[in-house]
Amino acid sequence: FIPLFFYQLENPHFFSSPVSSSVFFFIFSLFFSFPAFFCFFIFIKKHSSRLYKKKKQFFCVFISPLPLILWSYRSSSS
Repeated sequence: FIPLFFYQLENPHFFSSPVSSSVFFFIFSLFFSFPAFFCFFIFIKKHSSRLYKKKKQFFCVFISPLPLILWSYRSSSS
């Protein structure tokens, strides 16, 4: 999966369709955001049990805009 991403970077025409390229990047950004937020909630659990009880709410707030931000950044730069 990850080598495929680097292959796409070296070969921009690997995905000739903008749609398939955007979908691929969306999945790729999700793939990397989950471990980051997992560590973030372990940090919250250690420092504030009150915040940890609301972890599902925090998870929805933080995880939902990130891939969209990355996707829009990639769309505007290409």
